[in-house]
Amino acid sequence: GRIIKDKTFFFGSLQRWTQRQLGSGYTIRGVPTDQGKQMLQQLAGSRPQVAALLKFMPAAQAPIGTNARLTVGGQTVQIPLGSLTSSTAGFGNNWQWSGRIDHQLTQKHSLGGRFLFNDNVSGGSGQVTPPGLTIQQPSRQQALSVWLTSMLSTRSLNEVRLSYQRFASTTAASDPASESIPSVEIPELGMTGFNSAVNRTAIGLALNLPQFRFNNVYQIQETFTHTQGAHSLKFGLDLRRSQIKSFFLPQIRGRLVYDTLQTLADDVASVANINKPLPGGDVIAYCYWDDYYFFAQDTWRIGKSLTLNYGLRYETPGN
Repeated sequence: GRIIKDKTFFFGSLQRWTQRQLGSGYTIRGVPTDQGKQMLQQLAGSRPQVAALLKFMPAAQAPIGTNARLTVGGQTVQIPLGSLTSSTAGFGNNWQWSGRIDHQLTQKHSLGGRFLFNDNVSGGSGQVTPPGLTIQQPSRQQALSVWLTSMLSTRSLNEVRLSYQRFASTTAASDPASESIPSVEIPELGMTGFNSAVNRTAIGLALNLPQFRFNNVYQIQETFTHTQGAHSLKFGLDLRRSQIKSFFLPQIRGRLVYDTLQTLADDVASVANINKPLPGGDVIAYCYWDDYYFFAQDTWRIGKSLTLNYGLRYETPGN
């Protein structure tokens, strides 16, 4: 559309996109039934590892006719087991919009700008059983660019462009409380897997979650074009500064594997790993670097049917 006649124009776009999807997770065969959970609570409910199982694993939906033997304090019981299957409501919500404006400053100079925005929130994917561990992933992308184009003469053109880009993404579980315990596996009860996946059935957030990343990129570009006889010369530079803030530290909460319900109650793990930063270290990584690019090229029209393109480019990547 027009803002000022023959001088200023604008353009805009808007898009809304949504997705809804139902699904079911893996079936765990070996989950304590409601009666089994009551027995566990009475025998060992005060033990932290057992309390975590009781809190984060719902009771079985249907008995399977098998039991897990458990001895606590000289008392032996048979814990009835059953099967459990959870469902998920996957979703995606996305907003995209953009705007552009062009302004003719003079006959020889024009100014322009553009902004892009992309906001996305998705969830319901990944581990479904037990509930509360499906992935929630909000992300946002933004880009701003401003440029000045100048006709320096009938044979020379120059363009300067300033740009900024930002990207932000977080991946975590639908239930933040799942981050309060390590990843806990009990193969006898059908609870296995440590990385986020559809077939994972353990409790506690997966080892590779949560994670997040924030990127900021600042950019200056300039291109000068000059035509001289049969030659079209072009020179340019591209300067960038990147700033990254990232969190991805698998096993920072730890991983525990108890082969049986009995070893869980006794707190005897066959696998007990944790990955913590060294003293003085940081769990969040910060990265900064600068990139410099320069080029010169020529398009030489030697004859009506022959054109030669050649040039030189110099790069100093800082990452």
